[in-house]
Amino acid sequence: MKPSDDPAYLDDYYATHYAHRNPPSCGSPEEKMAYFARFYREYLPLDTGEPILEIGCGTGDLLLYLKSLGYTQTYGIDASRSMVEQCAKRGLEVELADGLEYLERTHINFSQVFMLDVIEHIPKSHLTHLLNMLHGNLLPGGTIVLTTPNMSNPLNLRSRYVDITHTVGFAKEALEQMLRKAGFEIVVVKGLYTPHSRWYARLLYDKLILALFERVLRGTFRLYYEIVPGKNLLAVGRKLLG
Repeated sequence: MKPSDDPAYLDDYYATHYAHRNPPSCGSPEEKMAYFARFYREYLPLDTGEPILEIGCGTGDLLLYLKSLGYTQTYGIDASRSMVEQCAKRGLEVELADGLEYLERTHINFSQVFMLDVIEHIPKSHLTHLLNMLHGNLLPGGTIVLTTPNMSNPLNLRSRYVDITHTVGFAKEALEQMLRKAGFEIVVVKGLYTPHSRWYARLLYDKLILALFERVLRGTFRLYYEIVPGKNLLAVGRKLLG
């Protein structure tokens, strides 16, 4: 499940890539918490005692958000030593581990598993195996929450290539296919798009100009597939009961 065939890409991932695209000045802690609340809160378990795993926890922002809501069984792993070190600096106990290796040895059945901006780093052959194992490690009714760069947005294709550890990109249809193949019921696959805050900006940019732009784009390039706004895609899959 390693994001690259060469582990050297991971050891200094924070210094060579993450810190440059996500400097400390990029978004306050309050803004990050508001972002998580906006897009993920509705999918969290109602019981704060349910076990939740984050694969590829990065610097630990989501884990801190979950703790702020009172979740008591949160687990985080990351395959990058430098990212695990950043979590430790923030008082988080996370494991340096590969997803497949961790799932093979853990005895925990999780209610929810997060992989935020992770699957684009994993070769497809490994990803299929990982998702099958995740399905087996989830409790009945448990969910998997994924985000990945949005390849259903024609203006976002650059994000597929901004990181040398990216191995694959996903359009909305590919995410749906991948979840079905692993046995998940699809809850939602959508773009993470934040509307403008002022009403007139929402009307002008989020409605009129966006609709006009899509019409021009379709007419110019003869696009017949769904165009999904937003930088990232969010996918939620559920393990069926029984």
